[in-house]
Amino acid sequence: MENEIIVPNFFRVGINGDKSIRKNDLGWSESSKRDAQSDYPESIFRYFVEIVGFNILFYYVKDRQFYTIETEKFPIEVRRIFPNPYWDGIIEMEKSGIDGLPSSCSAGDIIALFDDPTKIWDELFIDDTPIGEVIQNSFIMTMD
Repeated sequence: MENEIIVPNFFRVGINGDKSIRKNDLGWSESSKRDAQSDYPESIFRYFVEIVGFNILFYYVKDRQFYTIETEKFPIEVRRIFPNPYWDGIIEMEKSGIDGLPSSCSAGDIIALFDDPTKIWDELFIDDTPIGEVIQNSFIMTMD
């Protein structure tokens, strides 16, 4: 079941023609693990958020919402982004505005603020779920 389709027809154009999010697409990619030199989710998260300072845009498949962790802002903002009510459910990876949000979505609501990036891993919960579990069940759209 490793290649099970989680969200069909998510992309307008997919890799090798595949338009779906599959179970093995969730969580940290193999290239992210190599970059962070770790297979341990907390170490990978801390590397990208605390050390490199990347913003992360991800799609949490359990609640079908987009989220951002915006590290370039102070305090660091975590947003839940709501799709446009007229959105057809299909997103193109290339569609993003200047602020990095999918153009088919709202600016979203701030759900958490952090003065210190080292606190995010331990203190960020989305719908009572720790961020590590959320990331494990998310498609990471972009990190920059």
